[in-house]
Amino acid sequence: MSAAGQKTPKSVEERVDDLAATVAQDHGDIEKLQYQADEATQRADARDVREDLQGGRLDSLETHVDVDRAMIMELQEDGLLSTKHAAELEVALRTSRKIGVAIGIVMSHLQVGEEEAFAFLSSPARTRTASCVTWQRSWSSRAMSACCRP
Repeated sequence: MSAAGQKTPKSVEERVDDLAATVAQDHGDIEKLQYQADEATQRADARDVREDLQGGRLDSLETHVDVDRAMIMELQEDGLLSTKHAAELEVALRTSRKIGVAIGIVMSHLQVGEEEAFAFLSSPARTRTASCVTWQRSWSSRAMSACCRP
């Protein structure tokens, strides 16, 4: 600084050095952002694959539901199945679908296979409750209450 409190202008070399340092820092920031973007793309691609698989499973389940309903109707029309039994089968099919949905939710959230998800849902209520506590931050309160119900 000069005696009057004013800054002394930087030399050309100092300005070039400052610009080079800024460029180097910006380059590092750009590389970091590119890395983060690549990671985000990979996560999105993995999510898309999971969604495609789940969509295929849903299509398969819907096909099975249609086949099951058609079989129930056919058995009823042939007189081999009473109305009461047909209603009981419909309830059983709805329950089975709900269990399948619950298994799918657990599989997706815990990143486990079908058998592990079924074992989790089949475990005693206190074990599920303890595990649900670890889910608390990522599940809605409605999902938590359904999960932790004794």
